Amino acid sequence: MMALSGEKMIDWGKAAVDRYPSNPRLHAWLAETLAETGRASHAAREARQTIRLHQLLQSRGHVDKLLSRERLAQMQSLVQAADEPGSLPQGRN
Repeated sequence: MMALSGEKMIDWGKAAVDRYPSNPRLHAWLAETLAETGRASHAAREARQTIRLHQLLQSRGHVDKLLSRERLAQMQSLVQAADEPGSLPQGRN
């Protein structure tokens, strides 16, 4: 099986969140992929959206769609890391 390049993975993630914009798991996956490919500011933006969706779904009782505590903490770390200069590679932001 051929591995996907970072660009193809990002394209796939963007298509997935475009198709299912209220799915926090897809937003989280895209945020992580953006961070891994050096796009810190884009990753932080996506992580913020993930957290907003998680909070909205939680407030409306959609417990089946919530992120795990670990995944939510990972998203919060991406946001915090992007706010600290030099903590994440900037790549092509």
